[in-house]
Amino acid sequence: MSRAKKEEAPRFPEFRAAFLDLMGDMTLQEFADKLGMSRATVGFYAAGKRIPDALGVKTIAEKCSVSADWLLGLSEYKDSKVNGITASDLCMSEDAAKMQSELWGRLKENANCLRNGQIRNGGLWQFYIPIWNDFLSSRFFFEFLRSIGNYISMNIRDSFIEKAPLPINYEKIGISHRIKIETEDERQKYLKNRRPISESYSAWEIEKSVMRWVESCANKITEEKIEEYFEKIKS
Repeated sequence: MSRAKKEEAPRFPEFRAAFLDLMGDMTLQEFADKLGMSRATVGFYAAGKRIPDALGVKTIAEKCSVSADWLLGLSEYKDSKVNGITASDLCMSEDAAKMQSELWGRLKENANCLRNGQIRNGGLWQFYIPIWNDFLSSRFFFEFLRSIGNYISMNIRDSFIEKAPLPINYEKIGISHRIKIETEDERQKYLKNRRPISESYSAWEIEKSVMRWVESCANKITEEKIEEYFEKIKS
């Protein structure tokens, strides 16, 4: 009586997983046509029985617009453009880049400890990476930046009105808020009646954006922890 042949483990699991991710719902022939390879070759890659050489990796990466490092399991960044982004591309100063590098280094160290089952003191420190990434990739982050921009813009406008020589010519300096101030009495009346920036709509939008983000993160973490708790009860 013959025994079924034991299925061999993929030769390169990381590559196979990435390859299948790129293939998605396409058939072997459809994916082969996209890559410019034979159906048999694509079938071997998908089954994990063969791995491509350097030229094959390059071809797959270029055809699918992904990072070769991601294909090989060397990077978490799938998009080839994202993988090569530098501090200069993000318009970050040298000091800002150093600070971010130090911060993310500490976050990554703590996140690795959490994955290994080691809990460190410091509240939600180990959860900061997923929280921060969620924030940076959400619309709340851009609302937050826009609100800060409006806040600064209002501060510049009011400071200008307070200090600029009269009459104030808005067209020359590009201030869109049209307030006609020609005399010192008009200036003092405006400054007396203006609302503090901290009470402005812009400041309220900043607070609202941050609180919505905090609420979203809190709900997400709560759901994850409750699911983990119920799983422990079941086991």
